[in-house]
Amino acid sequence: MKSGYHHIDLCPQHQQFLGFQWSFNSAKPRYFCFTVLPFGLSSAPYLFTKFFKPLIRHWRSQGFRIVLFLDDGAGCENDFDTTRAVSDAVRHNLLNAGIVPNVDKSIWEPVQTLEWLGLLWLFREGSIAIPALRGFRPILPEHLVTLVSKFAGDSASLSDIRDVTLCLLGFAGFFRYSDISNLKWCNVIFHDAHMSIFISRSKTDQLHVGSSVVIAKTGHVTCPYTMLLRFASMAQVDLSSEQYIFGKLTFHRRTNSYSIRLGSRLSYTRTREVIGQKFKAIGLDISNFCLHSLRMGGATTAANQDVSATLIKKHGRWKSDKSKELYCREDLKHQLSVSLNLGL
Repeated sequence: MKSGYHHIDLCPQHQQFLGFQWSFNSAKPRYFCFTVLPFGLSSAPYLFTKFFKPLIRHWRSQGFRIVLFLDDGAGCENDFDTTRAVSDAVRHNLLNAGIVPNVDKSIWEPVQTLEWLGLLWLFREGSIAIPALRGFRPILPEHLVTLVSKFAGDSASLSDIRDVTLCLLGFAGFFRYSDISNLKWCNVIFHDAHMSIFISRSKTDQLHVGSSVVIAKTGHVTCPYTMLLRFASMAQVDLSSEQYIFGKLTFHRRTNSYSIRLGSRLSYTRTREVIGQKFKAIGLDISNFCLHSLRMGGATTAANQDVSATLIKKHGRWKSDKSKELYCREDLKHQLSVSLNLGL
């Protein structure tokens, strides 16, 4: 769910005990009090868990096999139809209770493989695995060249150009799915030699002030700047509009063409599916690649081109060096440089 703790209001008499001071641009300090359950309070996890006990009790009384850990829940049944019916009932109950689900991360359609609580749940095999990010490989520039060559020719469809643009932007901007799925046309400003993309919200943006990513106009076939403008032209969108850039498509059989559904955006599941199809079509083993492979590939390529670690960290909006290093893969040349510089 979205901002789970913030669903719980605090008693007005107790709000004074959860205050803090903040200074704005060296001005006189201002004081604030939380009106909802804050993150960081030691008793918050316990209170939050107790808050959902009635819902859990209600679901289990109906025979739903469901478990909840803080704001992450999962359930399973014996067949697809029953699982879907339970999913619909749970979603309906949550909305009626005033709970706002996180659309980007929720999976309401039944699946047999699920990454949950940091583990990979393989229901068909009846096993649990550890989904190590290090097991995935980065997308490389040569992969993107092949992708553009295969899917972005002169007769390419709007669907293919959308998917190629998503890949190029994800790679060049080191974007997470949540970053790229929330991008709107009005968030992009095109300059003569680059574009500036405003990320209005991000998982590491705790102050909710947003951040900007600049991407150069390279002139190459894989130039994200050029491909995004081509996508905008084909989709016939206003570059200043509030519409999501990567929306769902409607196929028109009569004209054999696509159009963007206004107000829609690609879900995580659909994004993973269409990008996986593109990766597979250029000969990649999709078991070795995921959506993070784009972010990982951009960071890896920058590191192997000796871009400074500080710039990589800032461009990718990582808060710690440890997080950044999970995404960077040194190529053989840089790995060998260690032993080659030992004076042996």
